[in-house]
Amino acid sequence: SFSLFLQFSMSIASGTKRVNSDIAGSLVKRLDDKPTCTIAVDFGTAGTGYAYSFTGSDVTESREPGGQEARKTLTCLLLGDDGAFQSFGFQARRRYFENDSGAFFQNYKMELNKEGAARYATVKALNGAPFSLMDVITKTLKYVKDEALREAGRSQPYGLHASEVQWVLTVPAIWADVAKGFMRKAAFGAGLIAEQDSRRLLLALEPESACIACNVTELVGVGEQFIVLDAGGGTVDITLHRLRSASPLLLDEVSAPSGGPWGSTFVDCQFERFVEQLVGTTNFNAYKASSFWIDQLEAWEQVKTSFDPDDGMTTRALPMSNVLEVIDAMKLNDLVDIYNSNHRIAIKLRGRSTVVLPTELVQSFFDPVINKILTHVQELLSRHQCSVMFLVGGFAESKLLQSAVKGRFQTPDRRVVIPVRPGVAVMSGAVMFGKNQDVFASRIARFTYGFQGCTQFDPTVPLHTARGAKRQSSRRNGRKIEYVHDIFNPLVKVGDELPAGHIVRSGERYTIDDKQTSMAFEIYATPLVHVDFCTDSSCTKIGVVSLPAFAHHAAIVSLQFGATEIIAKAHNIQTDMEVEAKLSYEL
Repeated sequence: SFSLFLQFSMSIASGTKRVNSDIAGSLVKRLDDKPTCTIAVDFGTAGTGYAYSFTGSDVTESREPGGQEARKTLTCLLLGDDGAFQSFGFQARRRYFENDSGAFFQNYKMELNKEGAARYATVKALNGAPFSLMDVITKTLKYVKDEALREAGRSQPYGLHASEVQWVLTVPAIWADVAKGFMRKAAFGAGLIAEQDSRRLLLALEPESACIACNVTELVGVGEQFIVLDAGGGTVDITLHRLRSASPLLLDEVSAPSGGPWGSTFVDCQFERFVEQLVGTTNFNAYKASSFWIDQLEAWEQVKTSFDPDDGMTTRALPMSNVLEVIDAMKLNDLVDIYNSNHRIAIKLRGRSTVVLPTELVQSFFDPVINKILTHVQELLSRHQCSVMFLVGGFAESKLLQSAVKGRFQTPDRRVVIPVRPGVAVMSGAVMFGKNQDVFASRIARFTYGFQGCTQFDPTVPLHTARGAKRQSSRRNGRKIEYVHDIFNPLVKVGDELPAGHIVRSGERYTIDDKQTSMAFEIYATPLVHVDFCTDSSCTKIGVVSLPAFAHHAAIVSLQFGATEIIAKAHNIQTDMEVEAKLSYEL
């Protein structure tokens, strides 16, 4: 659903593609050959990992970047003050807090989920220094790519090259198209693909990837609907599908993906708020800026990940010895007394530095995000039937979240299923998606897509004289003709079912000026069902496809839907020239 804008230029569009010379100069295989290996990168807010499988093999291996464990590492990046890469993951966090130097980044994926952040220009390091978000994410993907190629290539006689790989990059289902385009551009910059619009890179929706790894056909009957609740570090993504066929596996999307910023990192924010209330803002800021904070975070992570409200324990012990290094002339027991005098749930001090947290208090750190998740799912179930609910993602490792979801939604007619390793379901499923891209038979349009066109001015048409209408003259056949520009012409509307491979074509669009040398079709999206002009505040320009065109030429633009990305083509009827693009997002 895009909008196309007839824009004339005085020079012929070159039509050249963005090519990564590092890859293109050393291609091992032709791009239309079958890949040797499929590698999926799960770049998450809290954790990042990758999985791979060789062509012809049913075995999928999952790894943490920089290690051999079948898990994810922390999504933490450490750069030098000059922007040079230093380290990533657990090592990056410890190195930064121990040495107190360099530019340290965490939770930076959430910058792509911000409303209206169309350019995503900068992100601040922990020390406040601004850096290019594109550069930070590109360096992250390059590191993971290099680690994945090194690990997967160990079994190959000459190693493994990026050009031999079908890459799959997971993205949240609730992301806008522009954010997905950002990730494709970053992947190109990181050297995963030789051309920015290469089909050797697939963007896979995280909950859809997870459901492929959940043995859907063994738990869901043909024609039944099921929910995938993907709870990650930053976002919770929820998709609703119907099993169309078990063999081959085919799924229909029943409702557009939904969710929100309700991931496990917001539980950490509640913990930090507690520490600040305990020691005071001044002490907290000094503590968080010190090298001791890393030990405090690791102690909290032990409490958070092991917290089970049904284990019979009434308290949790939290070591806080390092805070004694920064609290100024105040003993920890005095701070505990002050805290208790101002809060309903009292804490205790064991020894000199172990704070004992009641189960009720720890659970209160989780409650805000879990309540939002439960409320949203309940609203979804009020409109749709569901026989099975799959709970996946890193946050799904939490026993408290598992208990809350099962307690609210499991009934005799609905099962809540949690994989043995919910934290790696996304990346292992993404590998399977890379090997079989025809799993999803249809999706639901999240936006209205249309083209930004122009038409000859007619004073009897109310839209042409409406407020906001833009009129501009051109010369055609030597005559001066006035046109109304910026008209939004919808091709697909929000809520429409889009079968895989679904193609929608515009009518013939003609050049409007005798001196015109090209046609640039600008593509727009809006969450509204109807708008009159592409200048409406709800419209977002998400791409452009252009080709050479001269006076009296006509072109047709087609948009192919059903996959996670939209493919645009422009076809000049007179010259028979066709241009294809996976949307050159405006970044």
